[in-house]
Amino acid sequence: MKVIEFKSPCGNPTALIFNNDKPVFWANYWLINQHPTTRPKSLITYSYDLCLVILFFQYKKIDYIKRFSNGSFLTNGELTKLRSHLTETKSTLENRIAGIGMINPKKVSNSTYDRRCGIAKKFLEFIAEELILSTNKDKRKSLSDFTGRLKNQLRSHHSDNENVVQPWTNEDYIKMDLTIKSNSKIREKFLIHRDLVVFHLLRESGIRNSELLGIRVDGFQRKNRGYVTTKIEASTDMSLDPRSSPATVKTFNRELKISDSLWGLIERYIIERKKIKASIKHPFLIIGISGQPLSNDAVGKIFKTLSDQLELKITPHSLRHSWACNFILNEYEKASFATGREKERIISNALSVLRIQMGWSLRSSMPEHYAKYAFQKIGNERLLSEDRSLHKKLSKDVSYGAQSND
Repeated sequence: MKVIEFKSPCGNPTALIFNNDKPVFWANYWLINQHPTTRPKSLITYSYDLCLVILFFQYKKIDYIKRFSNGSFLTNGELTKLRSHLTETKSTLENRIAGIGMINPKKVSNSTYDRRCGIAKKFLEFIAEELILSTNKDKRKSLSDFTGRLKNQLRSHHSDNENVVQPWTNEDYIKMDLTIKSNSKIREKFLIHRDLVVFHLLRESGIRNSELLGIRVDGFQRKNRGYVTTKIEASTDMSLDPRSSPATVKTFNRELKISDSLWGLIERYIIERKKIKASIKHPFLIIGISGQPLSNDAVGKIFKTLSDQLELKITPHSLRHSWACNFILNEYEKASFATGREKERIISNALSVLRIQMGWSLRSSMPEHYAKYAFQKIGNERLLSEDRSLHKKLSKDVSYGAQSND
């Protein structure tokens, strides 16, 4: 089972699923019919998730096309087994199909499992509706029953507390910085410098891995007030990105302030970057030793090495979660010295800044997810209530403004 990634005629990354060099029709049909607003990189991730479902059908010898066409869907027992397989890696399931025993099969993270469950539910419900051959009441009732069972069976079995991400501390960041620098004896100086830029940009800004890789050399600007900003924005010309999986901005374009110390590190890095001839062929800041723009996998290897050295699980996403948590905790500490409306104003402003920094919409519930540790540590339900009230007010203001402009 393979996922083949390629670029569409308009330059966007996309993917299709193949089995023994033949396209898997229903899986690809579902992928192609995703909502047009689905991000290209999300579509590629869905492709790999969907492989697990198709491999499960192969492993259990389930002819899902025939069964679903007859209105005979998966049993609760089969859904339970599918749920179990969604916790494993693709290679583990392929080894099972090949008859290779696994003593300690590798498990995926909670968030990966949750995402896979969501994709499996949507796909199975979709093909059940597409394949059912009759509209007789018994089959429609069977479909309705199956849809209900999907929601119950393919759900997260992890508690809220297990999904809370505790943020990194300043002491943690110092250890990470020193560990990267300690590799200078075994790695080229340029690569150490680049890894420090990668680490500190992610740590200080809370941006996503893919957004980091989209930052351009000319994307920095010193403002009249003296500070420097960097632009986080989607490319208007995908052909400029030679990577098979181009850098993307998942949410909103934005301009973020960076510290003077980080800008100094980046300035020195840009000088060294110019010495690599191939780097002039593209505008992207973060590159490999060859001069080509760095890939998501390459960034993953940087953090895998760092994790192994410190015996901690450090990922770009954990730095993003930490930024959100630490920001809320710091702002709440400021608010603790205020009273009444001033305190509420500080908290409301902090949540608005968090949305802007992370690229979320006014209606997004992401702040509650990313800063869950902060909210739980504060133990203040009013903070969440205040955020929801702000949501509603701003959403109404936006709707009213749109109506006024019509």
